Amino acid sequence: MTSGPNPADILGAEIRRRRTRAELTQEELGRKCGVGQTGVMMWELGHRLKTFERLVAVARALGVQPSTLVRCLDDKRTTRMDKLRKGK
Repeated sequence: MTSGPNPADILGAEIRRRRTRAELTQEELGRKCGVGQTGVMMWELGHRLKTFERLVAVARALGVQPSTLVRCLDDKRTTRMDKLRKGK
């Protein structure tokens, strides 16, 4: 049994999805969050956000509540657990 994607990967994909939906470049999002383009790239690749404050800054820059970003973790975990229970 595989453990599935790690939470940082899921959160990174969600940040990327919302960033592209907001039509922001990595550099633009980084500027709004106080980091460089490389920092945003690292988040999107699944490297953890270092602080809760940074998560709040990312959420604000994307126009969502921090809970909205974190909720993606529960949604993905729930979907994965449902598949495991059903034997898929």
